[in-house]
Amino acid sequence: MDGTAIGVPCRSRGGRRDLLCAGWRRPMSRLKQGRRLRQQLAQSPNPSLQEQLKQREEEILELRQVIAMKDGIIRSLGEKLGAAEVAGQVISMKDQVIRQLQAELEDIRVALEQGPRDGDLRPFTALPIAPASVYIPSPGSSVDERIADFSNRRRNLVLFTRLEEEVADLYLYGRMLVQCFEDDEEGILVQDLASDEMFSISEFVWHFEAREHAELERHFLAALTARPAATAGFEPATI
Repeated sequence: MDGTAIGVPCRSRGGRRDLLCAGWRRPMSRLKQGRRLRQQLAQSPNPSLQEQLKQREEEILELRQVIAMKDGIIRSLGEKLGAAEVAGQVISMKDQVIRQLQAELEDIRVALEQGPRDGDLRPFTALPIAPASVYIPSPGSSVDERIADFSNRRRNLVLFTRLEEEVADLYLYGRMLVQCFEDDEEGILVQDLASDEMFSISEFVWHFEAREHAELERHFLAALTARPAATAGFEPATI
């Protein structure tokens, strides 16, 4: 190993090697002096210096604990505020869908009282839809495109209703609030947010389509005979 390596004394003298050795010795000497000074302070018989050193170490430890506690509180508050904001957006969107449903059910009730026709019977999303409607995906959403591809290849009694785009891939399916995810094998996975259960989209529709259609139809038929206020009892499944 070369004599100029850190921590290895230089045995040769003269020329550039002496300059290099001197360059290493100066910082190494200062480091050793700093260590000796700290050791002397810790071992000093002067109780005042030892007390100052102990107090400073305690202050540093306390400061680190305060910083760690502050960071933990900030992270916790950030998570809670984020969750509360998303929950508030979901509740607002569900209320909007409910109000729209109530208005449309009343319009349908009035229209059918004036003369219903067999050809007017229609399938449902969270809201009634036209019989020839196709699922039109939201622009730029690959999840919605896959849901549209699935929905437009079958006859649907209930369709997925996409909620506002700032809340990622949330949908109403009848009364159910769900979140959808892309999956390489299944195409789309659907999570029921009330139970946290996860299904492929075909399994989900198989399990819940008939039930949700029956429930929507029950409220629809009740709206035909009830006063307008009676539609206020419709509530989607809560999260």
